[in-house]
Amino acid sequence: MAVLWLDGWRRVGPQDLLVVRSGLGRWVEREPWAKVGSFALVAWWPPIVVPMLIPATRSADPGEKRPGWSADFLVAMARGRRRLRRVRIIIAALRIFGVMLLLWIAFAIPMATARFGVHGLVRAIVQAFVMSAVIALGAALGLRWLGIARGSAIRAAVPLLFPFTAPRACEVVIGAALRDLTADAQLAALLGEKRFLRWIRPSAYDALHGGPRFEGDASPVGELVRALPRTLIERAVQAPPGNEDGRYCPRCARSYRGDTPGCYDCGGLALERR
Repeated sequence: MAVLWLDGWRRVGPQDLLVVRSGLGRWVEREPWAKVGSFALVAWWPPIVVPMLIPATRSADPGEKRPGWSADFLVAMARGRRRLRRVRIIIAALRIFGVMLLLWIAFAIPMATARFGVHGLVRAIVQAFVMSAVIALGAALGLRWLGIARGSAIRAAVPLLFPFTAPRACEVVIGAALRDLTADAQLAALLGEKRFLRWIRPSAYDALHGGPRFEGDASPVGELVRALPRTLIERAVQAPPGNEDGRYCPRCARSYRGDTPGCYDCGGLALERR
């Protein structure tokens, strides 16, 4: 079990963004559970928690003028979501087989060893490798469905033949589905456009209004927003939908009622009406 837990530690760069999916939940952006130097605990016992590390690199040269960039972003996001839908059944199957393999390693192998001794241990280990081979084959099939060349798909699947690496098969397939997309398009494909815009909203507001808050923001989100076109940033800070006649923070979109003077989370920023 300790080996499986250690597999959740990955090398994380200073500008890497972590997006995880826990169980049957949705993809969410979050901080690692723990950090030690350049390594961070990004998942525990994958594929129960599936991590994706996305470097927040600039999507384009800031000095380059590209009309229609927002449309390019929407096309790239749609392409990523279409690829993920294409392999969603394989990803689900890989996660199920990955969990079965985890349970086999954690419980079946010790029980077989305790009951049948060395003979039981050898048979249980062989069966674990058989399950890993099935997972590797499924990952290779998913990569082929994504248009990956046969040789590249086989090379990517070979490391999954090891039982302690096989549970990461779904990460390999998801990474291939997002392989040629920019960081913002990858995040939007995983989170969905609305949730992506809501997530970047505070930094987008700071970018539109300037000031020391955004100029001093060296976080991965800040770097990501700096690479976005103004049209997309403006979309992120639109008034949130709502039927009630309440007030909201223009920076984080948090709703308020009563005589609250300003947003508690944004340094007392004045509220606006819907």
